[in-house]
Parts: sequence; structure tokens; C-alpha cells
Amino acid sequence: MASSSNGQINRVFISPLKMCRVCLSEKRQVFIDVFGPNEPFLAQFVREYYKVEIKRDDIHRGKSTKLCQRCVENIDVWRGHVDQANACQTVVNYLAEKVC
Repeated sequence: MASSSNGQINRVFISPLKMCRVCLSEKRQVFIDVFGPNEPFLAQFVREYYKVEIKRDDIHRGKSTKLCQRCVENIDVWRGHVDQANACQTVVNYLAEKVC
């Protein structure tokens, strides 16, 4: 970004549409559109994990609908932890029934 002598920002050199919506990275070359055909639940996962609401028409409002690979991988790891926790709760419930 360029700034004037009084510290105000005059212009932005990077389009917000070319950045990761979550981390603002523009250096990671692989971006995944949360509304892409292979990602039917990604927007929901972004909302649940990052607490960021991405809407289909955001792109028309100057907002990116893309995530970098690292941010998508973070969601995948989180989902793995949630799945593991759910599986463990099934075991806990089963064992509790056997004890009582």
C-alpha cells in the first residue's frame, strides 16, 4: 500500500479478490473457492471454524470467496478432531451403559 505524507492510504496494490478470505494471504498460489463444485460444505465449515460468514454474492461486493490451501488444511484437521471426539463419545456412552 502507498501512503501520503500525512499517513493516509492512497491506493491498494492488491485486489481483495486475490487474497485468502481468512488470512489475507496472497502469496500462496493455490486458492479454493468455498462455493466451488467440489466443496459443497466449505462455506459452512469456514463459518463454524473461523466464525467468518462468506456469502455467494460477496464476490460482487469486492470480497474474496477463496481460501488458501493452509486455511483449508486447518479446517480439515479441525474436522478430524471433531470426528474423533464424536467417535470417543460413542465409546463413552457404550461403556456408561455397561457400568450402570
